Amino acid sequence: MTHHVHTYGLIMGGSNRSAEAQKLANGINIIVATPGRLLDHMQNTPGFMYKILQCLVIDEADRILDVGFEEELKQIIKLLPTRRQTMLFSATQTRRAEDLARISLKKEPLYVSVDDDKTNATVDGLEQGYIVCPSEKRFLLLFTFLKKNRKKTLMVFFSSCMSVKYHYELLNYIDLPVLAIHGRQKQNKRTTTFFQFCNAGTGILCTDVAIAGYFDIYFERNCQNRVVFSTGPQSTETHWKQTIFLLEKPFSVKAGESLKGKITVQKNKKDPRSLIVTLTLNNSTQTYGLQ
Repeated sequence: MTHHVHTYGLIMGGSNRSAEAQKLANGINIIVATPGRLLDHMQNTPGFMYKILQCLVIDEADRILDVGFEEELKQIIKLLPTRRQTMLFSATQTRRAEDLARISLKKEPLYVSVDDDKTNATVDGLEQGYIVCPSEKRFLLLFTFLKKNRKKTLMVFFSSCMSVKYHYELLNYIDLPVLAIHGRQKQNKRTTTFFQFCNAGTGILCTDVAIAGYFDIYFERNCQNRVVFSTGPQSTETHWKQTIFLLEKPFSVKAGESLKGKITVQKNKKDPRSLIVTLTLNNSTQTYGLQ
């Protein structure tokens, strides 16, 4: 933007809200924002002139919905002027992404697809592989893989923030230095770690939350000598049928008894990235939080 007169700003959770509000009140041409913080400013920041918006871009729509920002996006769209240009980008055509497109776009939007005729979703030159192993040997496999490739730049994706923290502490303890990014860190901590990784090229452990916000941008620059290692299912929603609950108290279930209708799953209003699971059996109820 060096050679343009446009002003721009970054609005996201974890940053200084007062500084953001001051920028918005002064006026910004281009805003890059996360849904939750943007909605907060639209509802509570005086002088934020969002009613004159001319163009709305929703990037990574499927991922935004996956991490729990569906209601925030719907509220944002309701507050914005109807006379605007809207562009929606999504890697997958899920039902919720289609619902979002229906409420945010015109009745007959222009649909643009990339490589519709392509039969292979993997880009040329990308090598993929997988290893099936017993769960008790998974860490041994991961450690061996990291040890042999420690001179390369590696990323390892885990299914939860707690798993990232556990492996980060364990690997550093056994003298295999790594970095960690996960959704429960402060924004400034994640940003510092990201640039540290870019400059040092050391191994990093991160959740799927981190990949959506950082590394898809960074790895467009130079994809040589990069290795990505995944430890299993990365989404509690897309892999919901494989979820296992470890109950604090035992339940007695008769042989052949169905649990259908006895388990309810709701979004946590206080934390949109987590779920509340309620299990009712034999006049007894247990409630769990699922990250």
